[in-house]
Amino acid sequence: MNRWLFWAAQHFAPAISLFTWENVWKKVVTGMDADPAELARGNEELEAAARVLDAHLATRTWLCGDALTLADFAVAAPLMYIERAKVPMAAYRNVLAWFERVQQLPAWRQTHAVW
Repeated sequence: MNRWLFWAAQHFAPAISLFTWENVWKKVVTGMDADPAELARGNEELEAAARVLDAHLATRTWLCGDALTLADFAVAAPLMYIERAKVPMAAYRNVLAWFERVQQLPAWRQTHAVW
């Protein structure tokens, strides 16, 4: 589980945060539009990370073993704004199926409703 927590913090979350900043918050905070160069960098970083996650989830329901763990929430958290941030995840169907399972959890639904 610790490996996934560190992986999320060092690889997955930073890649997704580029999309969240550029497509959601940048205009609000700075008044500026998204930077195409930063979005391209985000695509490169996301592709590398999402391939790892998608391959891992090809044969699993949850990230660690057969049960939901903190790792699932840590990796899913950056995807909170997946639609608004226009995070290009369509190619990663195993990740999307897993994220759908996470989104159906009462803890996720109750927390997400606040935002």
